[in-house]
Amino acid sequence: VYITDSSNNVIQMGICAIPNNGFNPSIMVEAYVTPGPGAKTYKVRAARGTGSGSVAVDAGTERLAYLTVEDIGTL
Repeated sequence: VYITDSSNNVIQMGICAIPNNGFNPSIMVEAYVTPGPGAKTYKVRAARGTGSGSVAVDAGTERLAYLTVEDIGTL
């Protein structure tokens, strides 16, 4: 899972091994960014490191997925 900017530059990434037994582990990625003035676009992206097939994100009442953006002031 990657957090990227509008030009697809990777800001932060998290790596998780997903076994073939149907177990779906959780992954958390954090990025602290000090942007300049104006509107900014950030993306959450996923990709396979090896092998073939698709990457799917699934969320529900027992499988939460969320993105939090917070202004924490000057660092």
